[in-house]
Amino acid sequence: YITGASGSGKSTILRLLTGAFKKFTGNILIDNIPICNYNLNSLRSQTGILLSSQDIFQGTLLENLTMGDSSINMQDITNLAEKTELVKFIQSNKEGFDTILDPIGKRLPQYIKQNILLIRALLGKRRLILLEDPFSHLSVPSKQAILQLIRANKNLTIFIASEEACVPEEYDLVIHLEDNKLFQH
Repeated sequence: YITGASGSGKSTILRLLTGAFKKFTGNILIDNIPICNYNLNSLRSQTGILLSSQDIFQGTLLENLTMGDSSINMQDITNLAEKTELVKFIQSNKEGFDTILDPIGKRLPQYIKQNILLIRALLGKRRLILLEDPFSHLSVPSKQAILQLIRANKNLTIFIASEEACVPEEYDLVIHLEDNKLFQH
């Protein structure tokens, strides 16, 4: 869990881990291999990403959730939709998962967009998940259900960046960024 005030570098750490930035000093290692040695497409196919710069595209709800990955199990989608309470939105639309969404999620409440993006990040066979403020829109029971689900996968590394305070016992490691300094709890 990475915490700190706005502008402290939380999002930058997540973006560095996506492999998108090539010019930086120092090393970023994933499984003890420098990130620049990875094929970017291979790295991204194994990484679930929820960043503030992401958005909804014009297409069905299902297409927005799976990003065209036909190997994703419908039961996994339904399970996450229930845990995030997106199931209420799905049931309120007669087209269900075939509901057409507008570009950039126009006409969708922000919490619905956030749920879609969170589910997108969690679906599929992931080894690394990068989440920026993933829980601010969720009820406490939904947050706990999602945390329990992702903690159950022991082959997964998860970075969560948020300004929200956390309960340190809920995470393996808490990093606090302040005044360009890193504090580990």
